[in-house]
Amino acid sequence: MDRQTRLLLVLVAVLIGLVALDRFWTPEDPLGNPDATRQVWQLEEPTITRIEAVHSDGRALVLERRDEGWWVLAPFQGKANQRVASRIARVLAEIDKGEPLEVDDPESFGLGAVPQFSVHVLRDGAGELSLDVGRAAPSGWRTYVRSDAGMAIIDGELESSVWLDPDDLRDRHLLDYDPATVRAVRITSEPGTLALHGEGREWWVDGYARADLDAIEQLVAGLLDLQVETFLDDALPDGVPEPLFFVTIERTELPPIELRVGDVTPLGQIVQVVGGTTGAVPADTLRVLGQPPSSVADPHAVPIRQTKPTRIAVDLGDTTWAIDFGEHGWTRTGEEDRDAFAAAELVRNVQTAPQLEPVPAPTESYGTITLTPETGGERVIAFGQLVGDKRVAVDQAGGEPYFVLDAGVQAVIGAFATE
Repeated sequence: MDRQTRLLLVLVAVLIGLVALDRFWTPEDPLGNPDATRQVWQLEEPTITRIEAVHSDGRALVLERRDEGWWVLAPFQGKANQRVASRIARVLAEIDKGEPLEVDDPESFGLGAVPQFSVHVLRDGAGELSLDVGRAAPSGWRTYVRSDAGMAIIDGELESSVWLDPDDLRDRHLLDYDPATVRAVRITSEPGTLALHGEGREWWVDGYARADLDAIEQLVAGLLDLQVETFLDDALPDGVPEPLFFVTIERTELPPIELRVGDVTPLGQIVQVVGGTTGAVPADTLRVLGQPPSSVADPHAVPIRQTKPTRIAVDLGDTTWAIDFGEHGWTRTGEEDRDAFAAAELVRNVQTAPQLEPVPAPTESYGTITLTPETGGERVIAFGQLVGDKRVAVDQAGGEPYFVLDAGVQAVIGAFATE
């Protein structure tokens, strides 16, 4: 091994030692007593219901835990970023013991009559705890504090852990609603309007037929997942005056939510919640807004998924048959019947043929497929005239006529043709 290589290895070893020293060794504060400990406070994070902090420079922070999570009451009012608020509560709860600090001039440690900042914590079923926080100790990553037990030096740098940029405290979710309460969504843009309404497993495209449940879930969940990357309330006090999209979300017994979507900028696409936040979100997260009605229509002609039927009765052309769902699955005789299962799949797989233009009303009857839902009653899909390779169908529960591929209808008719 040559001299240059040995020298390099020595330097590497020294560097590793310095890094380890900085990482794992905390120097003693000459004013502290490392051989003694002082209980600062005892606080369990789940019991915290409110955090109030006042800084000597006039700043204030108030966090309140509610049933729906953390809320910010100062420096602004609104739902908190749950991860950030929980981290602040956890930092405070992790304060336990420190080195006793006995000095005659607490003011020089940031613990005078007006401390650098003070924290008051309200607990569920217990009293209030208070802590004065002084400046950071010069030795190690530690802080001078004062509680009812006296002054101490604790691990951690509380100033940067508690006093964050207000935008970091804000919930970055643009919208906040319970998807189960949504009853209608309307998206208006220059090309036209996409309007949907429904509840649970039954959703409809206004002016068309049933909506695809997966598409509804993606739309409702996609809007709920929108997150602000840059808040622009101050920069754009007028919001989005000329939106590319105007979205209305109607909810049960709650005011509608209105969303104005503007241009794409280097910050992202500008979005304004009417009466709420304005900010920039990633443009690709708004692609769900540009869908035509045909793209959210149910691809299945017969609503098996929505109704979960216990009986399927077919009366099409010159063919009639019925199958029942029971202990042995789909049967015609009460016994296990593979042909009945295959027939149910044929009904399930009859496809719609969505189009932008309205479908003509049926002018003749080709028969029906009748479902008996698990909740009782009947759901009837009526079939009409043939138009090219498509056949007109109507769901008698509602909606407009729609086209289905006749090949699927003929497959249902021939389900038991080999018998």
